[in-house]
Amino acid sequence: MMKQARSHPDLVLSAASSVYVGRRRKNNEDNIFFDGKILDVNRLEEPFRHAFENRECFFSAFAVCDGMGGEAAGEQASYLGVNSFGQWCGSIYRRGISNWEEECCEFFRKANERVVHLSETAGGYPGCTCSVLVFNHGQAYFANAGDSRIYLYRNDCLSQLSTDHTLAQLNAQSGSRMHGGNALTRYLGMEDDDVDFQPSVGIPLDLCRDDLFLMCSDGLTDMLSDAEIQAIIKENEREPLSVITEKLMEAAMKAGGHDNCSIILIKSHEGREAASPSWDETADETASSASLKELLALAAISAFLLLGIAVNLYFLFHR
Repeated sequence: MMKQARSHPDLVLSAASSVYVGRRRKNNEDNIFFDGKILDVNRLEEPFRHAFENRECFFSAFAVCDGMGGEAAGEQASYLGVNSFGQWCGSIYRRGISNWEEECCEFFRKANERVVHLSETAGGYPGCTCSVLVFNHGQAYFANAGDSRIYLYRNDCLSQLSTDHTLAQLNAQSGSRMHGGNALTRYLGMEDDDVDFQPSVGIPLDLCRDDLFLMCSDGLTDMLSDAEIQAIIKENEREPLSVITEKLMEAAMKAGGHDNCSIILIKSHEGREAASPSWDETADETASSASLKELLALAAISAFLLLGIAVNLYFLFHR
């Protein structure tokens, strides 16, 4: 159990994400929700990278969904998972979080129903894992179904917050020697009427300075051990989060890159309260800055020319 710690009142969040199809797969069945941004279902194979810095801890939300059930079904299931999460985040943003476990279970139940209904149009048995992380007023709320993981790196130690819903984990807990590997025991898309679908819902954590949260699909954790992930984070912890995500992605690809890989890093740290521009806004700001410089240069040239004209006119009329 992760020990609760007193939260710091002046913390802000920075985050970075990276999604890659991998070296063995032709299609990407992963999708993520990165504080409002999700992968375009028609452009899933393209690398996806986004980041922001110095955002207030008022409300930010993230999710990782890893689809299954074949190319079309898996992609649609994971897209539906993050899309459902985004809609739900809109509602809890407006009304606030009063009972995290109850409200979270209700989201997973409704999202599960939506993915189940997807089979009527997509065919087969679509499904996806779903891990979610919400930051609200200095606290971190998390839950998951499946084996897409959530970690907390605190005080140089990497701890898994999420619960793996796999046969291997179930057998390990029960002491069984039955084989099952990474077959999922819980995920969005479970349609058995006898199944009481429930996610694993964590106890909210108070944020502390320099807490680093890692969310990922099994494209990372099947390739790298927890010790290897921790070593990469520790070695690069002074680097920007976008650099650390790429270091983790490169290591996963170097180890084989057998699956689609999604990585999100979120860090709490001291900083100014106002949010910094996102990457897209920064690009717009850079363009505006360049335009402003051009206008100032033109104004200076115009002023110089007008001054020259004024001087010539003065001497012309005072000869």
